[in-house]
This record gives sequence, structure tokens and C-alpha cells, in this order.
Amino acid sequence: MYQDKRNEHKLGDQKWIDIHRELMILNRQYLIEFKDVIKRYGNVMALDSLSVKMNGKITGLLGPNGAGKTTMIKILLGIIPYDSGEVLLFGIPSSHLSLSEKKKIGYMPEYEGLNPNFTAVDFVIHMGTISGMPGGIAREKAHDLLNILNIGEERYRYISQLSSGTRQKVKLAQAVIHNPKIAFLDEPTSGLDPHSRLEMLSLIRTLHEKYETNILLSTHILSDVESLCNEVVIINEGKLAYQGTTLELEKVKKDSYILHMNEDDERFVEELVKKGYSVKMKGLEFVISGDNISPYSILEIAAKTKSRVYHLERLKRSLEDSVIGILEGRKTEK
Repeated sequence: MYQDKRNEHKLGDQKWIDIHRELMILNRQYLIEFKDVIKRYGNVMALDSLSVKMNGKITGLLGPNGAGKTTMIKILLGIIPYDSGEVLLFGIPSSHLSLSEKKKIGYMPEYEGLNPNFTAVDFVIHMGTISGMPGGIAREKAHDLLNILNIGEERYRYISQLSSGTRQKVKLAQAVIHNPKIAFLDEPTSGLDPHSRLEMLSLIRTLHEKYETNILLSTHILSDVESLCNEVVIINEGKLAYQGTTLELEKVKKDSYILHMNEDDERFVEELVKKGYSVKMKGLEFVISGDNISPYSILEIAAKTKSRVYHLERLKRSLEDSVIGILEGRKTEK
């Protein structure tokens, strides 16, 4: 009798712990938080007092090789520890996630990670059951996902017999079969031809909208981020270099204009530089960049120096220009 009551108390305590955790998740401000996180590999600083907060939806994680992107994902997955700071996932320290909370995470690795001895559908079902899904439900969900991913009879082939594009789709399916709250996708379009890459991006968006799964997309392909992501986080040398929407990112780059003249005009260039503008010349073609620059300010200087401008137009800024500008800016700060 006493033992039974003590067990009841234990179950009651666990119930309140579970309720407390759920309240923490519901009341969280951010899905992911890094607070002054430091991670070293020997003498190499992978994350240098990194602080960043992410709300979810579809977030692009950008940065050059060695920036710290993979380290961030491995820490969030609990694969590696960090030296100091705090990492929260669902509002809970990532190192203290319960098994049920870990089941709310999906992961599509950059590298293969597929068992060649499984058929595509059996592998996806297997990954579903590992995540705690009953076999019948996992089988039904696997077929639904493979239908969405346009994998027909190929699903019954062994993984070793599939094309690289189909294997990427299988990796995506196994990452989301258990309907995770968040899925970490590491270079999901790597190695795909242009048509397959666009299809993969469309499928990621479809799965996000259908199952309301938050996506953290780690990639070096800027056009993928531009077409798919709501938010962009740029990491460089273990630090946060930029965070904002893709539209805001495009505005980070200074305005640039291109103009043509019929002769080299040193005085015109001198006046532009005095105004604080950057001038790049290629023959009689000028590219002028700067803060608060406009066609009127350029033409005003041209009138002052009596320079003849034959062509003037604004250069279209790309996401790549913005990212390069941010990374170069961090180097300049040093």
C-alpha cells in the first residue's frame, strides 16, 4: 500500500514536471536561443560568444566554410557539448531535453547517412518507428510523404539503386515523417541539378505549409535562401554577422549606379570621392556606390564639374552582393 502511494507521488511529480515543460514551451519567446556561447576545438574558436535568437518558420543559416554553422546544428542536436554560455531549444536548455522533446526534432544531414540495404519506403518507415510512431501509422505517413515528394515506384528500390536526387528526397522524408516541431536541413540541395534543386525547394515549402514544421536551412547557395526563407542568419568566424529578413538583407548593400561618359574626367571623380562615394572605373564606365546616393546627387556633381553623362542607371542589388558586403565589413572592423 505504502509502495503504491509512493509510486503515485512519483507519477504525480513527473506529471507536474511535464506540465511545467509544456508551459515553458508555450510561453517561450523564441524557438532557438544562443546566449554568449563559446565552443572551441583545441585552439580553434568555432563559436565566439555567439548570441542569436530565432523565431522559427523557415530560417536560412548562411556563412562561409568554417563559420560555425555545423557546430551550431550539432549543439542543438545534442551531438556535441559547448564550453560556456547557454543554448535553448523550445525554451529549454538543449542539454536537458527529454526524450519526448528530442522527438520534436528532425534532421536531414548533408552527408548520405542512408542505409543502402533498405528500400526507400522501408527506410522512411524505420525512421518513423525509431521516433516512436506505431508501425501502421509510420507506414501510412511514409507513403503520403513519398507521394508528396513525387517518388513513385522508386520507393520500392534499394537506396543504393536510387539517383542522387531521389536519395535527397528520402533524406528529407525521414527528417519530417514524425511531424517534428523543427527540422534542421543541412545543404538539402547539395549536388542537385538546377531542375531538381528548384523541385527540392518547392517540396520543402510544401512540407512546411502542410505540416507546419519550422525549418532551419543551412546552405551556401544564396538563391535558395532568397527564394525560400523568411529570415536570414549569417554566421562568420563564430559570431553573428547579420540577422533579418531577406528583403532587409538586400537593403544592407549600399546603392550603386553605373554611368558612361565620353571622356575620362578626373575632377568629376575627385568631387564624387569628396562626397564620400566609392568610384570604380573600367574605361569610361563608372560604378558609383555610397550612402544616401541618388541620380540627382550624381548629376548635381556632374553639372558642377561640367561633365557629360551619357548613361546613368541603378544597379540591381543581389543577395550575394549583400552577403559579401557584410562579410567584408566584418573583416574591415578587425
